Amino acid sequence: MCAQPDRNWQPGLLKGDKLRAWAHATAETATTMTLLGPRTAETAVVLTREITDGAQQAMDAGPHQDERACHEGCPGCCHSLISITPPDALTLADWLRDEMPEEKVDAIRQQAEENAVKSHEMDNEQYAASMIWCPLLDSNLNCSVYPVRPVCCRAWNSLSLEACHICYFSNHTSKTIPLDDHAYEIGQGARSGFAEAIGAAGLDGDSYELNSVLVTALDRPDAAECWARGEEVFEQCHKV
Repeated sequence: MCAQPDRNWQPGLLKGDKLRAWAHATAETATTMTLLGPRTAETAVVLTREITDGAQQAMDAGPHQDERACHEGCPGCCHSLISITPPDALTLADWLRDEMPEEKVDAIRQQAEENAVKSHEMDNEQYAASMIWCPLLDSNLNCSVYPVRPVCCRAWNSLSLEACHICYFSNHTSKTIPLDDHAYEIGQGARSGFAEAIGAAGLDGDSYELNSVLVTALDRPDAAECWARGEEVFEQCHKV
């Protein structure tokens, strides 16, 4: 029997598959309820913020919060293939336009396009081995969109800085990184519940490679409005 959803994002003492199922149900319910209202150009951002804020709250209620080794300026896993949904991409594009000078947004867009072309036929391992850095890192290797970073980024929390360095900066000699499993299960569940509810509502909730979908979100000022009407805005982007 699946754990019951809770729109207040309080996971209690759930673990493993039960925790993931709870996060899925909670995200699915929250997304479905929001989509019962009018769908406008703001819908994508409203949906994404509700899920990321809720998932973050649940992640931070876990037992490993104080053990996380991830820190500002550590780009260890920021050359992994990142998959996000259209609402995630539209939220990132909206934040970039509002918070950054036009020249910086243009630079991010150009880097994202270069990454998308370079990585078009790569799988996860090939992408990581190619050291293709996330276009959203700034010159100090900090995440430039940290307040609105996707759930997939929030859910990946290493418990060992040394293990990360061995994995990501020593020719991938080790791929064993101890993770905050509580945050990871919530992130996986929240992402799947979010996408399932979006698809059930007749909207595009598929997973796309970040670089390609971000370019489209930035290139089309009407992308959020068109997506909310059910149009296939991202059909030419790289699905993963």
